[in-house]
Amino acid sequence: MKLATAAEMRELDRLARDRYGIPGLLLMENAGRAVAREVMALLVEGGGLGPASLGLGGPGAGGAPDRPQVSIWAGKGNNGGDGFCAARHLLELGADVRVTLFAEARAVRGDAAVNLDIARRLGIDVAERPDGPTDADRLALARSDVIVDALLGTGFSGPLRGPVAAAVAVINESRRPVVSIDVPSGLDADTGRGDPAVRATVTVTLGLPKRGLVVAPGVGRVGRLIVAPISMPPALLEGTAVRGTWVEAGEAAAAFPERPRAAHKGDFGHLLVVAGARGYTGAPVLAASGAVRTGAGLVTLAVPRGIWPVVGRRLREVMVQPVTAEAERFGPESLGEVLTFAERATAVAIGPGLGRDPATTAFVRAFLDRLPLTLPMVIDADGLNALAGAPGETITALSRRGSVTVLTPHPGEMAHLMGVTIEEVQRDRFATSTAAAARLGTVVLLKGAGTIVAAPVGSYGVNSTGNPGLASGGTGDVLTGAIGALLAQGQATVLAAAAGAYVHGRAADRLAAKRGEAGLAAGDLPAELPAVIRELRSLTAPPGGEPLKPEGRWS
Repeated sequence: MKLATAAEMRELDRLARDRYGIPGLLLMENAGRAVAREVMALLVEGGGLGPASLGLGGPGAGGAPDRPQVSIWAGKGNNGGDGFCAARHLLELGADVRVTLFAEARAVRGDAAVNLDIARRLGIDVAERPDGPTDADRLALARSDVIVDALLGTGFSGPLRGPVAAAVAVINESRRPVVSIDVPSGLDADTGRGDPAVRATVTVTLGLPKRGLVVAPGVGRVGRLIVAPISMPPALLEGTAVRGTWVEAGEAAAAFPERPRAAHKGDFGHLLVVAGARGYTGAPVLAASGAVRTGAGLVTLAVPRGIWPVVGRRLREVMVQPVTAEAERFGPESLGEVLTFAERATAVAIGPGLGRDPATTAFVRAFLDRLPLTLPMVIDADGLNALAGAPGETITALSRRGSVTVLTPHPGEMAHLMGVTIEEVQRDRFATSTAAAARLGTVVLLKGAGTIVAAPVGSYGVNSTGNPGLASGGTGDVLTGAIGALLAQGQATVLAAAAGAYVHGRAADRLAAKRGEAGLAAGDLPAELPAVIRELRSLTAPPGGEPLKPEGRWS
């Protein structure tokens, strides 16, 4: 599914109107209907149903105790217009609806004004609060079964102020279930930043998901995300006007075609994993295990000879190769042996557990310089730290390889690579990851809540799977192995990174459903990967159609 910015969504609205003749009132009508449907679904979940809430009371049935109480807090823009429209549909479904407008009614314009007028003509109570909420409004919220947040939409950015800021604070203090329209009010639709912002129970986003809803910190404010169709033409939504993709099962499935019955191990690639140092024996095991369980036909693991006995005892399906007599870390003297292993590989994964010894840094840089330029590789962890220096040095080390390389930094490693602070990385993860991909000429996977995969051409994807259980040591090593395995099997770098992140996160989601998030261990992930891949292969027609082709998404 595509993932839009606020500007891209405005352009889609314009094209819907100008190219297809779809009026804004129709889009607003469908938005209001979708919001009302999700409000009623939330009431059913919460057990807040009386006879009238099932439609038995009919329009205009007033104030009966068994009718669900819905408060709609609205702004003067189109987001408020969606709320006015939702109020009408909720009235028809039997809810007792009260609208509070945080502006004067005369300030409402266009399609929103049309729906405000209709709501008032139907007898819906609309209170004007240009100066902010009153004590009576607070009391009304406390008695509400559901609050609809229709204050601000995708056009908002910057700090909240005035009456709307006060309204957001009161909504959050109420601790009542909240349905936000399009985005939680106060949240930047592009970056996910915003404090204060509404803490939603459900967010009904319209047409396409907005990218700020699916990455940190915004993802923590969204609650359950519902993407509601509003009559945008599919050709418009799937066109080239939107650069982002929300990576779901349909996209990831493209990396896992059905395997021929007569296949042999040589058909599924040979991954070389270069990993490990004294004190870091778990990382190479996790990376190699992730590669095996993601379907690589052959995996060779090169480790320093000093840790070979420990690592070798823990792996049965992997060819563990000791490098350099008695060494406990990689150094320049390791280069010839590792390059020989690379001659038989179809992809390379380097970095997990390498350590930061200066000799290892020299080895990584020399290895990268000598490796065939067409050989795909994924670089993680201390492999990235070995490349980081002045930004110019990093660019020089990577520019010759270009888009056959995937980098998988967490925010700290990204900051090191780009010569910025972690706070700058996290302030706008999209800007950071796309700038890094363009500057370094590689595919960049920025880990975190809403992992971002950015391509050098400016397109990007955001992973839809994963949970806080992944915030534990070693999980990134499994991800490196998974991406390496897909590269070894011949998948394009962008698809390998996106699909690797998807199956990695989905494995964690399956484990969390069985055991909970706390205590999820990296070593549990590899064994869950084959079941995830089986899920993907079982998809014959994901929502929206056939599995999506990678070239239509990120290149």
